[in-house]
Amino acid sequence: MSNSLDLRPEGELSVEDSKAITKIELSLRNEYTHFIGDLVQLNKVNGLQWLLKVTCRNTYDSVIYDSMARIALLDYNLKNGASYSTILVKNLFLSEVVAQLLDRYNSKSKIIITNNFIDHFKVVKNICVNVIFCLALWFVSRFFKKTKPIGSIILLDTFFLDKDNLFDHYYPGLKEKLSANIYNKIWALPTFLRPKYPWGWVGIFRRISQYQKNIILRESWLTINDYFFALKESLIVTKKIKNFPKWRGLDVSSIIKYDLSSDQGSYSISYKILTYLSFKNFKKEGFEIETIIDWYENQTIDRALYLGANENYPETDIKGYLGFVPESYYVGISPTIYEKNGGVLPTKFYVMGDAYINTIKKYMPELKVSVAPAFRFSGIREFKRNSNTKRNIILLALPYSMNESINIIQLVYSSNIKNKYKILIKPHPTQSIQKIKLHFPTLKSTDFIFDKLIDIFQSVRLLVSSASSVVMEAAICNVHVAIVASRNGPTINPLTGLVDDTFWTICYESEDINYLLSAKKENLNHNTLDVNNYFESVTKENALDFISD
Repeated sequence: MSNSLDLRPEGELSVEDSKAITKIELSLRNEYTHFIGDLVQLNKVNGLQWLLKVTCRNTYDSVIYDSMARIALLDYNLKNGASYSTILVKNLFLSEVVAQLLDRYNSKSKIIITNNFIDHFKVVKNICVNVIFCLALWFVSRFFKKTKPIGSIILLDTFFLDKDNLFDHYYPGLKEKLSANIYNKIWALPTFLRPKYPWGWVGIFRRISQYQKNIILRESWLTINDYFFALKESLIVTKKIKNFPKWRGLDVSSIIKYDLSSDQGSYSISYKILTYLSFKNFKKEGFEIETIIDWYENQTIDRALYLGANENYPETDIKGYLGFVPESYYVGISPTIYEKNGGVLPTKFYVMGDAYINTIKKYMPELKVSVAPAFRFSGIREFKRNSNTKRNIILLALPYSMNESINIIQLVYSSNIKNKYKILIKPHPTQSIQKIKLHFPTLKSTDFIFDKLIDIFQSVRLLVSSASSVVMEAAICNVHVAIVASRNGPTINPLTGLVDDTFWTICYESEDINYLLSAKKENLNHNTLDVNNYFESVTKENALDFISD
């Protein structure tokens, strides 16, 4: 075994350790969920405290879960007799926990912290950014017309990205399935990603104002007092988490405090508080909201909506719609009883197919979960495999994480398949070609594809990806999936527990890709999946039931 273990997020693990941490992570999910439950109970978490990273179980946003996985890997290796001269960690907060573990095993390993810098002005910086962006948001929103809905409405939570379509990105085909009377009752409540610069709000509001559909901009209904309240609470709410449970007998308070400090005074917290406050203003202005449909991810922005709606519209149904393929790595997608007691869950749950019901029920078997139309995946149902089409494309579907995207591109382009197959790259919607080209200057614009993948799956020999809903689409279309293993931490495989391993292969090195495309693996997929189990059809009847039930 190596004489050094690199526990940094950017550090490279051995293939053996990469496999070990992935296996460890599978059993860690329940531990983590119970740990957050203990944290909630110890601090009697309520109200705005649910909007913090530490209480959310968002494994992509909080450092707690990732840190636990790395510590658990070290624990596992030490327990099995490993010895190291050095342990590399990135931050001081993780080194404190590693030191406790080394003492437990009487290990003489030296801890090397590659980033000793402690930002004593982090909160001050958070506040400055927060104030600037909040003031700019309040000022810009004053110049755009606000339209008050008349009569009872259905509020549809959605996200607005550049060049996005508010309704058709998440709910394509919805309009065609509903009568005009029902569809006209739907009002979009868009959430904006913070622009890079404060004046970016101008472009966002200008683009959104061009839509002729029913749109409620929460920002237009917020008062300057709401902004002052949000700024004040962003500083106070983190201080209410004072008690820290132990995990595996270790004091992990340094990790929790790190998350709290990154939240304190931040714009991220303020925007969620503003979302919560907006429902007070909707109520004051006489909005009649009969139903709220939330794009359910159980993130802090979702919780802000639930808190505000439950407080001001207690009789209104909140429908949480899981309209994407859930990743088991994202632990927070499975709700818990302590979240229900905290008032930060929808009143009804909907998934795209029976295959995902157990994900929602994992910690609450008593939950009623209904199946709703798979709006974003309706095209998959129309796919018919043409056996005469030549499969000469290797498709790279990049996930949200840029680090993982870089790993995928490097792995494929270091293999020997470039001269045998055409390689196409499908960027994640949040990524730009320019950003990817910064890491891979030799890539050309023709190497990228933005069309619907269903249009090219006929010609795809192998899909290479990691944490992306595209892998399920590929499996349904009988395209074998190569999940690129992370060499920086746990490997995220969205197909685990949903389809058997004949449809996918974990690839750690370029040789694994070469083997998949060798003569030995000529027929990658022998079975087919029942599309009805994963993606419910979109019909007038079930679309109406989902919207109006």
